[in-house]
Amino acid sequence: NIAIIPDSKKDSLTLIRKNLIELGFNNDYEFLICEELGLRKERIRNIKIDEELPNEISSLHIAILLKKFKSDMVKERLPLFGLKDECFKTFDDRPNLFTKREIRIQILADLEIPENGTLWDIGAGSGTIGLEAIKLRPNIELISIDKRLGTKNIIIENANRLGVFPKEIIEEDINQILKSSFNKLSPPNRIILGGCDKETKIAVIYKLSKSLEKGDIMVLPIISYEHLQEIKVVFEKLNFQTLINLIQTYKSVSINEGSRFEPNNPVFVMKAKKLF
Repeated sequence: NIAIIPDSKKDSLTLIRKNLIELGFNNDYEFLICEELGLRKERIRNIKIDEELPNEISSLHIAILLKKFKSDMVKERLPLFGLKDECFKTFDDRPNLFTKREIRIQILADLEIPENGTLWDIGAGSGTIGLEAIKLRPNIELISIDKRLGTKNIIIENANRLGVFPKEIIEEDINQILKSSFNKLSPPNRIILGGCDKETKIAVIYKLSKSLEKGDIMVLPIISYEHLQEIKVVFEKLNFQTLINLIQTYKSVSINEGSRFEPNNPVFVMKAKKLF
């Protein structure tokens, strides 16, 4: 919960409201305007963030933002493509541990998702990419894999929000899966490979490349330039064609003087398509 003492000489409440909308927090907080607290004309109003502010507000006021429980998304209101980050539930202790919208869009495009097939989302985290993929292509079989405890429940929650149905959600280390239960799973023809260290990525590439056919695709979000180069060499040895995009985006945030831009972390997105 946050209390803000605005500058009454400036239109600070409008700026707060705009910032909440721009940062995607409009469904996360209740917005209270508390006027003349402790005085005869004391008034507390709960303002809807997506509506205009009241015309008359006392110059003696504070704004309160109350964190609220995020209710289930209304499926009918979701766009076809490019879901906002706020659509997804994330880890309470690491709320930013998921692939952001701009990166997700690029990965989904690079996957060239077919009408039918099997998609493995390795290091799935909150499941955002794989779930949006099967929202676009409902006949795709999705296998989400992540070793972090609690991942399965979060992916189930996000699947319910989107109205989609993963085939399997596996809460286990991919290294262990490759050793023990690999043959029990449907072989992939599309793979998202994120959320694990370089050695694991390379081991997965070597193992899964054997089951891929001509034209099948792996897509990897990578943050380290050094890792990018090593992994690119591995793909070339295994007869994959690679394409690399560096995604660096900025989001505008309103300030009193106009707008400033908040940078997102740059991410390399590597697409690897098997040639033969």
